[in-house]
Amino acid sequence: MKAPERGSASALALVLIGLGVVLAVALVVVGLAANARARATVAADAAALAAAPATFTALGLGDPQAAAVEAASLNGARLIECGCQPNQSLDARTAVVRVTVDLVLPIVGPWSIEAASAARFEPVSLVGQ
Repeated sequence: MKAPERGSASALALVLIGLGVVLAVALVVVGLAANARARATVAADAAALAAAPATFTALGLGDPQAAAVEAASLNGARLIECGCQPNQSLDARTAVVRVTVDLVLPIVGPWSIEAASAARFEPVSLVGQ
């Protein structure tokens, strides 16, 4: 064995271990972000579905925005926008919401992932045509 080759396997092993650690951290970051995206989507859907029927004040379900806030928080998100105005008419309406999920990603730091959803509600379906 020649002198310049001595210890080269150790250096190669360190490089491979370093690459493995970088790959593992990258996979964790991507996995956490994907999980947060899924949670945000579910929370947005739940918030919109909770707010839509609450816009029909005759049902007495309370404030549609409060319903959206509760549904979002139960799903680990925070409501940032709610287009869900109370309305007494029998006209169809759509509740549109935006939520965010805050998380801390390794190396990247604090991160927010937003999602939006809409739910249509037709009060006339409750009373018939």
